Amino acid sequence: MKVYILTTKKTVDKRLVNGKPATYPACLPEPELVFGKTKDDISIDLVPSWFNPCLRERGAVYIIGAYCCYLGHLTALRNHYAKYPDEDYMILEDDVVFRPDFCDCYARFMQLVPNDWGIIDLGSWSDRKTSFKEVLPGVLKQSDRIYSTECFIIRSTTIPILLRLLENCVASKYHELDLFIFNFRDIINTYLPILSFAYQADGMSLIRCGHKSLKNRYSYRLYTDINGSSRVATPVSLKIYYDGRL
Repeated sequence: MKVYILTTKKTVDKRLVNGKPATYPACLPEPELVFGKTKDDISIDLVPSWFNPCLRERGAVYIIGAYCCYLGHLTALRNHYAKYPDEDYMILEDDVVFRPDFCDCYARFMQLVPNDWGIIDLGSWSDRKTSFKEVLPGVLKQSDRIYSTECFIIRSTTIPILLRLLENCVASKYHELDLFIFNFRDIINTYLPILSFAYQADGMSLIRCGHKSLKNRYSYRLYTDINGSSRVATPVSLKIYYDGRL
């Protein structure tokens, strides 16, 4: 598996230490930096009209930022596939923060996840109970929209399928990248741990948009369990399923 960190020339020295997030886990391979564009590189006139018209009302700064995120992720995925078509792909954003017990939890989860996985999302969140359905104890499957591109893995055999889908859906309304990447749940199986193993740094948009307090920094997920009941994942859930050191 190859690991990439999406950063910018503006934020790389502020958010990374020796080319890595401060909490980067020892169990992951050495990452490669991918430099994306910022609002200093792209004007609003260069954002194509098909790119999520719903965002236009939020102003030029917001939509340029969203478009730069989209371009950065899409370019990184294309470049990876051109160089390493047989390698799985993990992408992190430079403001990612990992659980201190990430390695233990990640190893346990990878033993549990079904073999038909196409994407594994380790850092998303959603406040919809319809977004996640428990298919195995401690393993959720995406069943509705989810958010955040902080930390996810795409299987090597899924990458060409996903790239074809992305290239052919410019008419889609989902052009914030998290909705864009995770918009193909009927074609690509996306699995998630019962609680996020990574999250967006304090003060970043994840906290502002969806979390009322920092106690939720690992994404307390609302989900439907195996029996069809609504549940909320907590650190106790993680301890039960992954033996996490909390």
